[in-house]
Amino acid sequence: MLSTISSLRSFFGIFFICIAVLLVVLGSFMLGGFFTDERKPSAEMVAFNSLSQEEQSLMISPKDSSVQKVVVDEELGESLGKEHLGNTVYAVTFHHTETADSGNLIVFLEEEKEKVLGKGFDGKQIERGQDG
Repeated sequence: MLSTISSLRSFFGIFFICIAVLLVVLGSFMLGGFFTDERKPSAEMVAFNSLSQEEQSLMISPKDSSVQKVVVDEELGESLGKEHLGNTVYAVTFHHTETADSGNLIVFLEEEKEKVLGKGFDGKQIERGQDG
């Protein structure tokens, strides 16, 4: 009888250790965000989604764009707003959108890539974003 009780204690001891390890592993996965569906859209998609129907009709594709980090200088600050001077922003350039009158379409995003600060064409005046 003593050996049966001893065996049960060993079994439950191992069982509880396994449960504790499992809870620690699951907890670290959840804290690490492994089970969340919260994915931030790419800078290209944020820029594309900010375009008007007319701009999207230029056959723009987020896949045919490039993203570049830019520090806002005096010239760009005139368009985006003086409050952005010296800040790092992202410039999403949509390739093959140039026309006879203008260069490629560019959308400027804040550093977190969530808010549009402005958009325009190479060599043209940049329009401030609705939030910018």
